Amino acid sequence: MRLPKRRLMAASLASLALAVMLALATGSSPAAFRDDDDDDEDGDVPITVEVLEQWLKKYSNWGRWDNELGAANFITNRVRRDAAKLVKRGISVGLAHPLLTVPFDPAQPFLPFSPPIPNPAAVPTPSIAPLPTVPLDPDNGNPFFHWMNPLAYTSDRYNVSYHGTAHSHIDALCHFQFDYDRRPEPEHTDFRLFNGLSRPANNTPAGCARLGIENLRDGIVTRGVLFDATLLHDLREPGYPWLAPGTRVTKAHLEELEEIEGVRVQSGDVILLYTGRWARRAKLGPWPTSGTPTAAGVGVAGYYVDTVPFMYRRQVSFIGHDEWNDVAPGGFPTFANLPIHVFAINVMGVDIFDNLDLEKLAQTAKSLRRYEFLFATAPSPVTGGTGSPLNPVAIF
Repeated sequence: MRLPKRRLMAASLASLALAVMLALATGSSPAAFRDDDDDDEDGDVPITVEVLEQWLKKYSNWGRWDNELGAANFITNRVRRDAAKLVKRGISVGLAHPLLTVPFDPAQPFLPFSPPIPNPAAVPTPSIAPLPTVPLDPDNGNPFFHWMNPLAYTSDRYNVSYHGTAHSHIDALCHFQFDYDRRPEPEHTDFRLFNGLSRPANNTPAGCARLGIENLRDGIVTRGVLFDATLLHDLREPGYPWLAPGTRVTKAHLEELEEIEGVRVQSGDVILLYTGRWARRAKLGPWPTSGTPTAAGVGVAGYYVDTVPFMYRRQVSFIGHDEWNDVAPGGFPTFANLPIHVFAINVMGVDIFDNLDLEKLAQTAKSLRRYEFLFATAPSPVTGGTGSPLNPVAIF
């Protein structure tokens, strides 16, 4: 039966009003708001480099907001208030791994040397920290240095280059570049940051002109959701309660975990992926992300790139993991070594938490049978910084 024109117009206006209200609630335009998994046309599409090239535009948030917060804009005042209501027991769990430090001799020369480094090949990564006196673990190329100031030893000094696979930290939106030209000739490189900013123009010796970590100085307070991938027995390393390096956690796995855990990811959430990395390291020893394997193996268990549509449609604000988030090997070396980094930071404006220690969180969530909680943290607001070490907390 056809509706009369007046009734049809009224229905259309009502639909438009609803779309506007949803947009205001999420901070997006009506056309940009998408949270319909039934409309997932990418669900059965084989992922190729050509598909990933299309996704650079399809799942882009460039130009969506008029500030430098990126997907943190999805965390509205209402989202924070609702997240605070999740605190029922008052149980607080820290999510930073104890800092990995090594013995060193403070009297050794700092780097870069003065005069110039005598053997640059032996010191590929310049540092302002003293030199370690022991061999470094394959997943900790930049140890945390801590020493006490004499004479009373009532003050001390910290030094760390925190990016990598050892220290718990957040990546700012100016941290990760991508070559949008992607041609082999050096003169054709086009390194861009989120919102299309030129990396060479934005990132200078003085820091990041825009998209620096100081933009998050008001803190991150929202709902956290833990995806405990060890609950999926088919993902576990045979004979162990964790995932083996190189294990892919896919979009289908995230959706299966939603059913098992009784949660549904929504706008403004932080999603955290637990693979058992730190428990495995404590038992079997450290291992590299690539190259020559140790006795413990090689690679990273993490998000596979097919999770990108899930993150985009659910309007996730942040993602986190117990290593660097991307599965390694990632499967698309001609596109990017870390495609999740590309799509999260560079395309969607989603900051990343790396190397979180989710062991106690996974135990607490399992014992309480609750996989959602209040998530809170704040970086050191270094102007122009590419990120920050931090210790987020989950509160049940």
